[in-house]
Amino acid sequence: MVRFLLGQVVLHLLRRDGDMRAWYTKIKRRRGSKIARVAVMRRAVVIMWHMLSKREAWRPGNKAKPKRRPSDPQDAHEPIDRESVMAEYLAALAPAEGGEKSTGSSSLLREQEGEPCRA
Repeated sequence: MVRFLLGQVVLHLLRRDGDMRAWYTKIKRRRGSKIARVAVMRRAVVIMWHMLSKREAWRPGNKAKPKRRPSDPQDAHEPIDRESVMAEYLAALAPAEGGEKSTGSSSLLREQEGEPCRA
């Protein structure tokens, strides 16, 4: 039971503590993920022992950066106002005011010479 709970502590630590995650990744590269997890378990137990024996609170390391993708709904900042976006889109599609000429295929003809434009 204790080993299982320490495994859960490791998962929590690696998500939250950037220093512990960096130390874990160094060991993981050299020795593999299972050995690195056991090393983090041992380090967590030593930290807990020091906390209990010295009656100190947890002092976390640097905050870990989240590994979520930007498209994750949890990372969404503000909802998009669809009506304003559609209004801008439709305004851009509407023909320009003032009776200007269209930019259709007829505008590809050169007005002065009457031959097609070779762009």
